[in-house]
Amino acid sequence: MLKQRVLTALVLIPLVVAGVLLLPSVWVGLALALVILLGSGEWARLSGIEACIAQIPYILVSALGISGAAFLLQDPA
Repeated sequence: MLKQRVLTALVLIPLVVAGVLLLPSVWVGLALALVILLGSGEWARLSGIEACIAQIPYILVSALGISGAAFLLQDPA
């Protein structure tokens, strides 16, 4: 199990670093938002919400929070 995690890290770390350094901020933010939304779906399953239809409101609230944070933190210029 540890071997698989190390191999995954060896693949993902260069991809993340390259993405942060080479992509525009908007694309990095969208990629991060996608990871957060995927994680919120996983968190819903860990919380005991098994049905996919029941996970949708949980994920939508997470998306609303991300959208609100992006709106509040946008550049005024």
